[in-house]
Amino acid sequence: MNYQKQLTICFVIPYSFDYFGGVQQQTLHLGAALEKLGANIFYISPTRGTKNLPKHHLTIGTSVRIPNLNGSWSSLSVADVTKKEVSGLVTRYKIDLFHFQEVLSPFVSYQLLQLSPVKNVVTAHAGWNQEGGFKTESEILRALGARIREKIDQGVAVSPVAAKCGSFYLPQDTIIIPNAVDLSLYKNRLPRPKELDNERFNLIFVGRFEVRKGVSYLLRALAALPSEFREKVNLCLIGSGPRSGSLKILTSFLELQDCVCFCGQVSEKKKASFLQHGDIFVSPAYRGESFGIVLVEAMAAGCPLIAGNNDGYSALLEKYPWSKAVVDVKNTKQFADSIKELVQNHRLRKKLSRWGIKYSSRFEAEVIARRYMKVYEKVLRS
Repeated sequence: MNYQKQLTICFVIPYSFDYFGGVQQQTLHLGAALEKLGANIFYISPTRGTKNLPKHHLTIGTSVRIPNLNGSWSSLSVADVTKKEVSGLVTRYKIDLFHFQEVLSPFVSYQLLQLSPVKNVVTAHAGWNQEGGFKTESEILRALGARIREKIDQGVAVSPVAAKCGSFYLPQDTIIIPNAVDLSLYKNRLPRPKELDNERFNLIFVGRFEVRKGVSYLLRALAALPSEFREKVNLCLIGSGPRSGSLKILTSFLELQDCVCFCGQVSEKKKASFLQHGDIFVSPAYRGESFGIVLVEAMAAGCPLIAGNNDGYSALLEKYPWSKAVVDVKNTKQFADSIKELVQNHRLRKKLSRWGIKYSSRFEAEVIARRYMKVYEKVLRS
């Protein structure tokens, strides 16, 4: 049985597209790749705006901002739907299968899963360091997990970390399929950003300015470098967030104004150009990461990297051919030593660049879409 020409999949995302994050990003990339394979894709989310919506989108629920288990913030959904409404939606749009992008989040995802009259695939994205204090052994969570599990026809996790954190509700036959990443921007050389210093060695950070991303530890590591070495470095901080003000104060306190540039938020194309022309990508997140899309993007751009030793990054970079790439960012000396060594070793940077370009290809959206298509066909045949 071949569903590739008529299969209709409905992605259910509990996060609003008004606040663009990794789950929303990879879902759009996966959906676009599946459409190229002949599938029809619909999206359900609590998004109320109209700016960032995918073409075939249904708004269900209202989004609220709440803190995540991983230390970040997300836009989650509140709704009240009935079994009749869900069945009507399935009939109207001829949906063959629901694909839930995270079901641990309550409300819309949980409700639709319980009321779904068709097959259900669930992808677990959430991940947090196991010592973080959140435990999955409670009676309440076990009971909730059992209810979720009985409705899942196939469980998927984006990484071993996500699988472990979701083990209380994911089926035993859950498989690992990494996030889909759009690498098309990285295949052609883009113009060099003017923010890069032609006379200095350019370090790049891309991410949200929040505590778990560890930018303060990066600034302290930079300050720990010998002054004559630090003068040769230019750190470009790309992004925004609630820690912007305190990070600028810390930059001033550490007397790093001459070697740190706050570049603000940039477009996807501009981000790709920074990664292509930067010398080292540094992502010092120390917790709350289940995968690391930005690491894949940096590798696709040929940019060697240094990353925090959170569980998600450590798993993604397990085969990275330089053991000092994954560091304890709270150990300022270790962090500074890794930066210094990679800056000084041109041959190593070339080696890591070549390896990263090759390795990143396995996360290309078209590759991941083909893997999911096999999952859908297997589920619909069962």
